[in-house]
Amino acid sequence: KMAVGLLSFCKDISAEEVPEPYRSLLHHDKHMTLTLEAQYGCKLDLEVFHSQKTQTELSREIALVDKERNLRVQFALARVNLSALAEPVRVDIVAEQEPIGHVLVKHNVQRFVTCEALLKVENCPGVAEKLSAAPNTVFYGRRAFITCDGQRAIDVVEVLRPIA
Repeated sequence: KMAVGLLSFCKDISAEEVPEPYRSLLHHDKHMTLTLEAQYGCKLDLEVFHSQKTQTELSREIALVDKERNLRVQFALARVNLSALAEPVRVDIVAEQEPIGHVLVKHNVQRFVTCEALLKVENCPGVAEKLSAAPNTVFYGRRAFITCDGQRAIDVVEVLRPIA
């Protein structure tokens, strides 16, 4: 439900339209978890709002959280093709105890992150609520996918909290 709702508030924009520091944090082909950990100077934890699993797929609505500051730094929607991942990786992702980026690094999965589009998200009360921001806040994000061992395994929409 949130996935369809969120996408209707997203508009694809060019890199030039994304102000710093958002552009540097979003316009790259790296894991957002690791990028944001470098930005905030701490390990980020996973908060799962909603998830749905079938035999072959896991869809979830999550936040990456800086527990020290009690701050959700990113809201994301992820769809994971479980059949594209080795069993130990699948088990850890489905357990929902740590961010996907941590799981892939821990299991040394050969992976490539591709940033497909940069996004401007406006007037989206769901995201504003999840990131503890005012309802009329403008957010920036991206659509990306992760290829693991040669197969498209994970699709994500990632939205950053406002940075002062």
